[in-house]
Amino acid sequence: MEVIQATSASFNEKDKREISSSKIHSLVKDGKLEAVLTLLGRPYLISGKVIHGQALGRIFGFPTTLQGWGHSLN
Repeated sequence: MEVIQATSASFNEKDKREISSSKIHSLVKDGKLEAVLTLLGRPYLISGKVIHGQALGRIFGFPTTLQGWGHSLN
């Protein structure tokens, strides 16, 4: 795995507000993905290993995925 440290980024050159990972985390948790897109300048991406579950999404009429997480987003 490669780690790249980025410098802080500002969302608005006028007021020089920084974009923090905590802010992004909070917006994702609140379901405000349009705001995340605006701040990141790209879509929010989740990647991980898909775990086979009970296929209960089929009951609801649409497919779902179950992913293993190293930690909770709560």
